[in-house]
Amino acid sequence: PPRSTLFPYTTLFRSGTLGPYAVLLKINAAGTSLVYSTYIAVSSLYSGSFAGATTSPQMGVAVDQAGNAYLTGGVISAGLAVVNALQPNFGGGMSDIFVAKVNPTGSALLFSTYLGGSGEEFAGGIAVDAAGDAYITGFTSSKDFPTTKGAFQTTLRASSPCGYDACGNAFVTKLNTNGALIYSTYLGGSGYAAGSGIAADSQGNAYVTGFAVSPAGFPGTPGAFQPAAPGATCRYLPCTDAFVSKLSPDGSALVYSTYLGGGGSDSGNGIAIDSSGNAYVVGTTFSADFPTTTGAFQGTFTGSVDSYSNAFITKLNASGSALAYSTYLGAGSPNTGLGDFGLRVAVDSQGNAVAVGFSGVYSFPTVNPLQAASSLTVGGCITSFCVSGFLAKFNAAGSQLLFSTPIGGGDGTLVNAIAIGPTGDFYIAGDWRSGVFPNAGPLQIVKNVAGAFVERISEAGSIPLLAPASITNAASFAMGISPGGLVSLFGSDITSVTGIVTASGLPLPTQIAGTSVTIYSSQAVSEAAPLLAVANVNGQQQINFQWPFDMQTYGGVVVGNNGSLSVPVPARYFRAQPAIFMIDATTPAIQHASNFQPVTASNPASAGELIAIYLTGLGDVNPRPAA
Repeated sequence: PPRSTLFPYTTLFRSGTLGPYAVLLKINAAGTSLVYSTYIAVSSLYSGSFAGATTSPQMGVAVDQAGNAYLTGGVISAGLAVVNALQPNFGGGMSDIFVAKVNPTGSALLFSTYLGGSGEEFAGGIAVDAAGDAYITGFTSSKDFPTTKGAFQTTLRASSPCGYDACGNAFVTKLNTNGALIYSTYLGGSGYAAGSGIAADSQGNAYVTGFAVSPAGFPGTPGAFQPAAPGATCRYLPCTDAFVSKLSPDGSALVYSTYLGGGGSDSGNGIAIDSSGNAYVVGTTFSADFPTTTGAFQGTFTGSVDSYSNAFITKLNASGSALAYSTYLGAGSPNTGLGDFGLRVAVDSQGNAVAVGFSGVYSFPTVNPLQAASSLTVGGCITSFCVSGFLAKFNAAGSQLLFSTPIGGGDGTLVNAIAIGPTGDFYIAGDWRSGVFPNAGPLQIVKNVAGAFVERISEAGSIPLLAPASITNAASFAMGISPGGLVSLFGSDITSVTGIVTASGLPLPTQIAGTSVTIYSSQAVSEAAPLLAVANVNGQQQINFQWPFDMQTYGGVVVGNNGSLSVPVPARYFRAQPAIFMIDATTPAIQHASNFQPVTASNPASAGELIAIYLTGLGDVNPRPAA
């Protein structure tokens, strides 16, 4: 939810100066232009007692088969553009949630409604089924939250003390395609419970995950995998367990409901369903005994109970009675005091689960990553939230990571949304605080402050990979660049040539054999760098190029290799960084101007003699030579 008055929009459903706003954007397939962008509501950022506030997205968006978008989030009093509303007025308390439906072109609100009572509500997620019915989950502390006759639970069961300041239960609400109420129910016991993620199948069953204070009577069902609380003990806040519940299409009964946890705190944050009705749950665990399965990718907890977490990915069978697989996802002691947090999950047509989240562990497991772990901001974090996002794809058995990569810098990148496109590409979104955020062919290149991001990622092909230490002065090979200076860049998959290919003449080209280098400045300006040579000798790959004179600022470097783009990697900037080239390991490139022989101890220069010095890194000069 942006606070900026300069946020780009094409349609304005809600005007005014009070912010932050909940916004909805639709971006074209190439990521180069907005189809539409609109404000929906004045959003509530108040996290209150929503125990998953740091790990669970309190908003959600879903799209139906016709291209209509459904949005939910928090809203403050009088903050919503109301259209064809189920509940036209704010219910009370610190916040309600809202539910809105926008047509495919973003030109009209089809419905927009408050949803809440006199207490506090927070959104956990939204899903839409093939019929266009919308399913919403979250948290409510309202005794008068709107429910329907015959729903599974029509009264708030949470009562003080319930483990947190605001006592409340999860809720599940189903709206039809016109925004009318199909059913609405509480879901919880005597303690705090909240819904964090929701999915729906083709029969209209709703699948909900979240967390509940343990033990506090959250409803389990006979025959479910873990029908009773596992009995956790925590040193600090009250323990929570994850839960997974399946509701019937009319919301009148639980098809199954199970706890999912161990001896520490656990939270379910995201859920997805495959065509067979198996549920895939991602979340966060502090339990050394979280239920895992034999042969799963990671059977051992590498976090620390009460200190830092691992993510988890669990697949429940269609009846909710057994684990198909369950695995930790994490790695060792964190660099930043934060562990690994799984936030959302999607599943492809082959049953491969793709999880996203964030991690404070720079040794997070990677497979064919888009960026090296060494490209994260280690020791240079400018906020207290030093984490990087991640995307991790598992095989159908949960035994192997097929693809896993960091996302963004190490200065506060969170990935909290994931969808899989028809060609298998991953579409992710989240927020970032990093100085240079990875982008390719962007709608908006670089900003100096925190913001939202959207990425489309393909597994196909090799991705050029480089790190900050590999961007060097071409003469000294010291890390850094200066305006007009010659740069040597090293990496893998940065060129497809064999041997050495040089520029054929002046002016220097901006592409050699499909290889290019683009510089992005912090002022949202990009420029193609002039190339001198590309090389691939015995597997060692190198690009020599000139840093543009105009780029007199901190910048990010993107390497293109025949259509595949690296993530931007920051280059260390100097106004000047002079260095003399070397003929060999001991002989600098200084020559007698009369015969071009090297100046050495045995062939020294004479007083008054003209000599030639070959160097780079002088910085900006006047006049500037052509590239």
